[in-house]
Amino acid sequence: MNRANAAHSDADLDRYLKMNMDKPKKMRPLIGIPIAVIALWVLGALGTFILIRSHHWFFLGNEDTLRLLCTEVLIFHACYFLSHLPAAFVAGIVISYTDVRQPCLTAAAPVMFLHIPILANWPIGGHPLPTWVPVVGHVTGMLILVISAALGVYWLQFCDRYVTRFGRDNNRLEHTC
Repeated sequence: MNRANAAHSDADLDRYLKMNMDKPKKMRPLIGIPIAVIALWVLGALGTFILIRSHHWFFLGNEDTLRLLCTEVLIFHACYFLSHLPAAFVAGIVISYTDVRQPCLTAAAPVMFLHIPILANWPIGGHPLPTWVPVVGHVTGMLILVISAALGVYWLQFCDRYVTRFGRDNNRLEHTC
């Protein structure tokens, strides 16, 4: 190997390294998706634990107060899914670090797959509550969690574009986001 080819290959190597230094490193989907599912499960369980321990959820079961019972169940579903919002957001962030083609759909899938069995196991009879109340509360909560996971994906992509555009060029916003 002569000196001209060695210089040419060093220049090519330097150019290749400069091109790839700015690209963020992505995780493989076989690693990133299980991490997102575990984060969703653990943080969701922590949120549920904090929710159940911080309030006393006593539901009135009288026939006279059916409207009040429906309202209490819908409020409980809203609080339950609000306690899972950070878990869905973190799962969306983890999914955005993986190398998948459609990160929003990939972030929405674990959220849906972890919450559909809860809806399927809801007891239908044996209480004065109409069937539509827990179904509406649960489906609405799942949609909010899917939107939160998608916002986690887009938030990280936006911050990465913002830091790439302004932070690395003039070094004044290096630690933004």
